[in-house]
Amino acid sequence: MVGAEFSTAERRWTVTAERAVSGEQLTFTARLLLLGTGYYDHREGFTPKFAGVEARWR
Repeated sequence: MVGAEFSTAERRWTVTAERAVSGEQLTFTARLLLLGTGYYDHREGFTPKFAGVEARWR
């Protein structure tokens, strides 16, 4: 990930990523940006439970 910006008017994130091998830049947009900073068990990821997230982000 190269960067992320939030647009209040559009209520969306714009994320810019870069491919490691080619250096090609890609742009994605999303309503929700979930950042992971690590977890003590690297073999298995962890997504915390957020009450109502299923209904909110459809």
